[in-house]
Amino acid sequence: MNRVELSMFEYAVFVFNELVSSQQRNDFKPFTIIWKSNVGFVTARTVYYKNDLYPVLNQTIKSDFITYDLFKPEKEKYDVFSMVRRTVYDYFDANYSPERFSIIDRPDILMEKLVELSKIEYDSNVLTPSYSTVWNVETIDAKLSFPFIDNNILQITQPVTLISKN
Repeated sequence: MNRVELSMFEYAVFVFNELVSSQQRNDFKPFTIIWKSNVGFVTARTVYYKNDLYPVLNQTIKSDFITYDLFKPEKEKYDVFSMVRRTVYDYFDANYSPERFSIIDRPDILMEKLVELSKIEYDSNVLTPSYSTVWNVETIDAKLSFPFIDNNILQITQPVTLISKN
């Protein structure tokens, strides 16, 4: 997977977690992705979220502040995050039924489905994130933990599994 595909998958998991939480499932614990990387298995964020809610596509540093280009879910083919959001919502929420969320008990199948849903073809005019960083990086053995690492140093190649305390 390339960097954009990794980010699209992470956002698909984010949207799924949001959907399940919105169904008043108080016992639900969000899924976290375990990634394969050049330093072993890690948890990390490949998407930068403004206020932990809105995926940022790009950020620009001005003289005394930072401006953010956020995703635009109201625009159909504006950016990849909006496209992923629409696809995940359409699959899981279009005709809501409690059975559709029984996939929570099978994270292996959920991961396959979210990988499939996040593989969206898009034109060159659709905005994609331009990050040089991976955030909240922690090795599985918890020996290394960093608030961020440069993308050129930590190469995440693919999701390995989804974990949750469900």
